[in-house]
Amino acid sequence: MLKKKNHKIIAVALFVVYLVVLVYILLFKADPGLSPHDYTAIHQITNQKPSNFNLVPFKTIRLFINAFMFNRNLTYLINIVGNILIFVPFGIFIPLFCPNRKNFLITFLSGSLTILSIEFVQLITLWGILDIDDYLLNILGVVLGWLLSRIFVK
Repeated sequence: MLKKKNHKIIAVALFVVYLVVLVYILLFKADPGLSPHDYTAIHQITNQKPSNFNLVPFKTIRLFINAFMFNRNLTYLINIVGNILIFVPFGIFIPLFCPNRKNFLITFLSGSLTILSIEFVQLITLWGILDIDDYLLNILGVVLGWLLSRIFVK
């Protein structure tokens, strides 16, 4: 938990900037090669029609790995790793603002709420895909960020 007033103000400002960048990247700067309308490489391999939601765990992850194996395009692996890394800062920032005993639960729940909110906006607006795999990878990033914060705070 941050104790000095100046440190807390700086952390809050950085967190707000991070959230703005996060929303911009996830909602407004989607990679057109991985949009719901352009999953052609993946769906050619699997003979599946694209949709704007996926509720089957690990389906998209397997599709991306298979697509990478098929055509060696790093975009698919970058998407998987990027979905993890983009939420690591979230897992680092949240523990700075909450009591030590409850910070994992608060970090996990606030991360889940943020990720699910973004996923539902993507579903409703068609600016992306509501994907359970995105949630799983994103929450993994939150947990990794929390673990890093525990390592470096002590």
